Amino acid sequence: VKNYQLAADKGIENAKNYLESKYQNGYGMKKSYQTALEYYQLAADQGFARAQNNLGYMYQKGYGVKISYQKAVEYYQLAADQGLKEAQHNLSKLKSSKKYICYVLLEHQKIIEHLKQQIEFLELQIKYQPGGSGYQEVKEHFESLATNE
Repeated sequence: VKNYQLAADKGIENAKNYLESKYQNGYGMKKSYQTALEYYQLAADQGFARAQNNLGYMYQKGYGVKISYQKAVEYYQLAADQGLKEAQHNLSKLKSSKKYICYVLLEHQKIIEHLKQQIEFLELQIKYQPGGSGYQEVKEHFESLATNE
């Protein structure tokens, strides 16, 4: 393991991948999702498809991180684009899962609610801007209050 650690520290991808899987699964060392995640991230940032796929899996399952289907899809896609069949399979399987479909629907619902709020805000701005129908109503109301005093 020490030799793999030295090689990984020097940036050798196969050594990083070896250590990543050892830490993730606890083979021959204490299981540490956090350490595995760090190695996967280093290798993924350098474009290593297997590490990108493994990061996608960790985000999908919540190993050492909060579950994030968005990040899982992102990493699976990066690896799939490089031709990694396992990533292509994982991406397809995730996107057809009920959990992912529910996640996407909820995200779209949040976007729709946000857009509705923005529309309501804009309608109020238009109504109460100088020249808008609401502006004239408010102006007349305050003018009538002023004349009654």
